[in-house]
Amino acid sequence: LIGELRSESSDALALGGTIGSAFSALLPVRNGVDFTWPWGVVFGVYALIVAPLTIAIHGYAVRLYRGEGGDLASVFRDALHHRKPYWLANLWATLWYAVWQLPGSALLVLSTTLESQNTPLSWLALLAALAFSIAIIPITLRYSMVNYIVSDDPTLGARDALDRSKDMMRGHRWELFETQLSFLGWLLLVLLSFGLASVYVYPYIHLTMGGYYEYLRGARDHPLAGSDT
Repeated sequence: LIGELRSESSDALALGGTIGSAFSALLPVRNGVDFTWPWGVVFGVYALIVAPLTIAIHGYAVRLYRGEGGDLASVFRDALHHRKPYWLANLWATLWYAVWQLPGSALLVLSTTLESQNTPLSWLALLAALAFSIAIIPITLRYSMVNYIVSDDPTLGARDALDRSKDMMRGHRWELFETQLSFLGWLLLVLLSFGLASVYVYPYIHLTMGGYYEYLRGARDHPLAGSDT
């Protein structure tokens, strides 16, 4: 499945990768927000400002994967026309992530405080924060399809989009995690090239994730479509 999705995404990028797809390199490939103080506030404001554009780019990736194409102007038109539902969906998802990440952030702050007091309990708090951060990975994966769902149906409420993502990801979280891990080499290439490779890598990742969304919703004639693996 992973190899097929990546191959099809590479073909779609080569055939229909106009300036609109390359534009996705300007946005980070992430669905949640890091709520570690103070960067949580910075990323929170950033997410609210660019939320419509972020979701519009996710929608563009799905359309490009479907062979529908489009141009850069269509991304902006989509973001502008559906700015309200996109904002609300992003805000709701961001707050939902914040609720789950708050305990880990609190433990990290506690660890820093205890470290200044030279107490060994700081290490326990740090380990607990790390364990909690790992434990919420399945929750992040559970709601990873929200942007694609909202871009596909802007009339859908934010809470309904979260519920639908939860249903779609049931039995597929490990599969998606493996798919995301398969891009570590490409992301390393971005670092080694000082960001130059992002012009290809980020659109490639967006297209693959768009293809995975298509696979999950059963809209493609895929031999594994609809399976609970």
